[in-house]
Amino acid sequence: MGGGGEEYARPSEALERVLDIEEEPHLIEDPSARWSVVASYRALAFSVADISRPLVETGGLCFDPQLRTPHKALFAHAFTLRRLFSGDGPHAAGGGGRARDQGAPLGLKEDAEHDGANDVAVEGLPADAVGFRYFRWRRDGGKLAFAAKVPDGDGFALRLFVVDLDSYLAQQNPPKSITARPLLENRTLTAITNSPFRFLGDGASLLCMCAPENQGPPPAEETVPRGPNIKENLTTKNAPARTYQRLISSKRDEELFEYYTKAEVVLVQFGGNNTTFETVLEPTRGGAMIRSISLSPDKRHFLVSLTTKPFSWTLPYYKFAKKIEVWTLSRPLSFHSAMSSHEAALGDHPQYPKRASVSAISFEAEDSAYNPVDFTHQAVLDNNNKVKENGWADPDLDEMDLAEIEQRMTYHGKVFLQDGRPRNPVGRTGMVGRGLLGKWGPNHAADSIVTRYCPKRPDVLQMVAIQRQDTGHWALPGGMVDPGESVPVAMKREFIEEAGNVDMTHEKLAAHRKKLDQLFEQGTEIYCGYVDDPRNTDNAWMESAFIHFHCDKELGDNIPLAAGDDAQSVRWLDVDESDEAFAKLYASHKSIVKMAAGMLSGDEALRPFAVQVAEIRTVVDLPDQEGMVISFDARPQGPRGIMWHWQKAATLVFDFALDEGNPKLEAKERDAVFELSGPFRLADYVKDPMLSPDARLVVKLDYRISGISWSKASAGLCFVTESWRKTRQTRKWILREKRAVTVAAAAAAADTDDDAIASTTLSSSTCDSGIYEPKVLMHERSSDDAYASTGSIQVAADAFGVYHLQYQTIKNELAFDVVGAGASPVGSRPFIDRLFLDPKGDLSQRRTEHIWRSPLGPEADASLVDTSREPGGSVPTQRQALYEYPAELFPGGEWMLLRRESNDQPPDFFWRQLSTGKEWRITRHAHPQPALVGVRKELVKYKRDDGLDLNGDLYLPPGYDPKRDGPRPCLLWAYPREFKSSKAAGQVKTSPHRFTRTSWSRPVTWVVKDWVVLGFASPIVAEGPDAEPNDTFVEQLRANAQAAVRLLLDRGLGKPGGFAVGGHSYGAFMTAHLLAHTDLFSAGIARSGAYLRALTPFGFQAEERTYWDAPETYAKLSPFSHAPKIAQGTGKLLLVHGIADENPGTFPIQSERLYDALKGHGAITKLVLLPHEGHGYTARESILHTIFEQETWLDKFVLPAFDDNAEIPSQVCASLLGQSMDLDVDAGMSSLVDANMKSQTRVRMLGGMAAATVLVIVAMRALSSRL
Repeated sequence: MGGGGEEYARPSEALERVLDIEEEPHLIEDPSARWSVVASYRALAFSVADISRPLVETGGLCFDPQLRTPHKALFAHAFTLRRLFSGDGPHAAGGGGRARDQGAPLGLKEDAEHDGANDVAVEGLPADAVGFRYFRWRRDGGKLAFAAKVPDGDGFALRLFVVDLDSYLAQQNPPKSITARPLLENRTLTAITNSPFRFLGDGASLLCMCAPENQGPPPAEETVPRGPNIKENLTTKNAPARTYQRLISSKRDEELFEYYTKAEVVLVQFGGNNTTFETVLEPTRGGAMIRSISLSPDKRHFLVSLTTKPFSWTLPYYKFAKKIEVWTLSRPLSFHSAMSSHEAALGDHPQYPKRASVSAISFEAEDSAYNPVDFTHQAVLDNNNKVKENGWADPDLDEMDLAEIEQRMTYHGKVFLQDGRPRNPVGRTGMVGRGLLGKWGPNHAADSIVTRYCPKRPDVLQMVAIQRQDTGHWALPGGMVDPGESVPVAMKREFIEEAGNVDMTHEKLAAHRKKLDQLFEQGTEIYCGYVDDPRNTDNAWMESAFIHFHCDKELGDNIPLAAGDDAQSVRWLDVDESDEAFAKLYASHKSIVKMAAGMLSGDEALRPFAVQVAEIRTVVDLPDQEGMVISFDARPQGPRGIMWHWQKAATLVFDFALDEGNPKLEAKERDAVFELSGPFRLADYVKDPMLSPDARLVVKLDYRISGISWSKASAGLCFVTESWRKTRQTRKWILREKRAVTVAAAAAAADTDDDAIASTTLSSSTCDSGIYEPKVLMHERSSDDAYASTGSIQVAADAFGVYHLQYQTIKNELAFDVVGAGASPVGSRPFIDRLFLDPKGDLSQRRTEHIWRSPLGPEADASLVDTSREPGGSVPTQRQALYEYPAELFPGGEWMLLRRESNDQPPDFFWRQLSTGKEWRITRHAHPQPALVGVRKELVKYKRDDGLDLNGDLYLPPGYDPKRDGPRPCLLWAYPREFKSSKAAGQVKTSPHRFTRTSWSRPVTWVVKDWVVLGFASPIVAEGPDAEPNDTFVEQLRANAQAAVRLLLDRGLGKPGGFAVGGHSYGAFMTAHLLAHTDLFSAGIARSGAYLRALTPFGFQAEERTYWDAPETYAKLSPFSHAPKIAQGTGKLLLVHGIADENPGTFPIQSERLYDALKGHGAITKLVLLPHEGHGYTARESILHTIFEQETWLDKFVLPAFDDNAEIPSQVCASLLGQSMDLDVDAGMSSLVDANMKSQTRVRMLGGMAAATVLVIVAMRALSSRL
């Protein structure tokens, strides 16, 4: 007996050397897989001093109040950038690297170290930076943002940096380093409830979360209490809650929560020439408790979730009440924001009919009277490029593939479709069709802004202007970009045709062209995007690139101007509002020229990218989740999971429980999914969204929705997954959007004239009877059945940051890229499949093509291979002891970034060209733990006494031969898991060829001390709809352990008395039970477990019943109840716990009270409490001390069995050696009933109510003692 504080100790050198290592570099690829961050981390990255810094715990949060990051946030200590892929193909290790043909020897051992040929160092970082985190890539890999951790006073602060890879690659001979640029140098970033920054959409802006400017000091620490802390419940409504940690428990905690979760949203917008503009969104000025914020696909709106008061004292912050809002921006947030003006597009054009009236420009705003004119000029129809050679116009929509339109390049964002037509990004124009524009969607032009200062009035800025022939307006010289023509070439060509059509001699013309070449040599991009043009319609619009070329005096005085082509005349025009010609410049040209003038003069008020919140709409106010039923299948009442619809410009989608979120209520259908369009009216319809005029039903489901994803809008497909946790059933459905039927198509189907069935208005040219056709079942399975998993369709973001399922079109079929883990009886073998379906045909008629699969191991039994899921349809003839996984898959599956590993080779990355099988190596990682080289890993299969198939990962020391060397000490480690079927419980979900590594938390470390280690399966099966796994938990746990030990005995790997068992969290709970109810183990290691289930009365792990629903089960499953059994047993229990354990249910008192109970019954035991540590341990000193304690404990109680003169007690492993063991799980309860009764006395289980009373008393005493 003893105790007290001690200094930290360290384990043997062999164990410390294998744990205190530099990990192999981590690759963080950009979404386009062009670049990767190569980040370096230490395995033991923290010190006790690091985790002892002041922290704040409130609302379920734990964070560093000065750094404003989560407590124990891990930072890389160094990083570099590596180029992976370019237009020329993969960038291999060694700079050139040769491709290896598929099937050629790997040559892993003879490969040299990576020589850094493709690595780029990052310079310009603070010399005192101690770490780097929050690496955020722009969608196309053109920019990287990250945070540096730098000293700040007596603590640390985050500093934001950005690296411009596009500018780096634009250099003729890029150097081996790149300079990072600091941003927001005078602001404090905050990462307490959100990522501190991220790129939005296409990457034009960086959304940053900053502490409010001029925020005062935090609430002062209370040295004298204001008064008692009071909780009260003034309603009779049930309000059960899990045992969450770090909750609000005082008024000061409330003040701290509000102070630290408030943030200002700062937009950093990137302009040309490395300029940036910073804007604080006004609704957040002074701070707002933002829980989440996301940008709509059309870049015009933010969906914002805000925490609202009052704060709950029984729930973590993510279950607090919240307000959902939509913030409409003054202009889109994209590289080239659309002009906010929309006047010319509503006006007259001499060749157009009169437009319909428009009462609401935005398509999100309701305009029930909108009746647009349908007009396409005859000149456009006559130049149909499918009919006329060299025609410049698209055919009618019926003759086009909508996917082609959807994928067209647009400056401001994605082309969105509405009613099967492209939709004007700014709004309604009163006209549909194409007018005079040839292309559906964006029509691209190039316009040059050529300026000079007037020779006679040097303070007056002038511009070259041409007078248009069609409208008579003065305008910038420019015109349409021809197919295949670049913007600079088109701009120069149009300028010459319209403003430089001079009649000169050959020599003078050559000199003139030379001056023009000089003029167009260098320009400044002013604006690219939507132009408010009188030719625009709802379905076709002008977009243009405007580049400013300013002439010096000599050049400006000597450029001759002459009108030509579409221009009546040309002249130098004063940039002056008082000049009528300038004041009435064509389309948006005046505002764009003013932007150029402002940038030339340095006037920031005229900067082109200013954006602000123009309107705020409340979508819904949602209450906190107090009172929600405790069940894995329970959900909050009302709308939930509100998010943007991927396929639509600005439409929300949300889930809704049809059974009030209560799985105990009878209901035919459990969940529904709705769409919600602007103006997003939901607040008054939270009980029945169907009553909202803006809501439309998407689908109803029998189970809970667990996932939803979309194809591109042109395909109109939606994939919905539903699941029911209680039965483990899951289904995946395909939905197809109903397409509006055009007048032409309807007329063709009816064999009648167009005019006989419709007028020239869009509203009468469509007929819509709902959003989606009836859902089609894609597959149904048990979520436990890993063998039946068909994988997941890959998700990709397009160039504008809009997500969609990854596919390509092959012969009118959509081919979706599917990746799966590939669990199988011979081990996990990840795969790539291609799912084919006809988006316009029968969705139930699908086919799957198997493209690639991880190699089959040489030890695999060929009879267990399912050839129907193999590429080629047969057992692979070439076998390799490798595990491969696709880290990245390019759309279409041509290129795969492959991660490959083997038992002795750490994961490395390769580019593989799937069509040829050729490979290019990207990394060459050295083994981070050389002591593990030679460790033999084996996937073992065996059976439980009841016939249940079991499996595990067996690790044998290097060179160990049981026949020659005899049995060795054995450490068994597990984590129990629940299943609904025996078939699923016995499935193999690992690979014998994964890289053998270890960490402080894993048992594999012990092979370096010549131990045998078995990570064994411990399934708890409850077959049948009403069966509960915990009703037979102890019995199954014992059977699992017996089967594992029997395996080791039968193979001669272990001997009676030489077995130890351990686990973490639920594995610790398991360990305590095994020492109580088996005779198999001489020692047990239980880290951060829960041992008294009365302290988690509203459920734990997979248990949904409350303590009062199943008191007998709670008693039986409390190792605390069985302390006498543990004391009498063969195993000695080591308890380890972090004093600051944050995990629900595993408070440190769990280990403290079990230790007290064991000590009280004379058990040999030890409790180690680690200061400042949570559920998982992080400080180097804590980790090494934990390993020291485990090593000392195992050496003391297991190794003696291997002494030559060791006498093994007869009861050790008696249950496996022919003797019986009385499994009595009730003896522990007897000691609670009668403290004077000897622990050896056996009594029967108390009745349910008596047991409940006893455990409540125990729990109350434990808690009061703790307080």
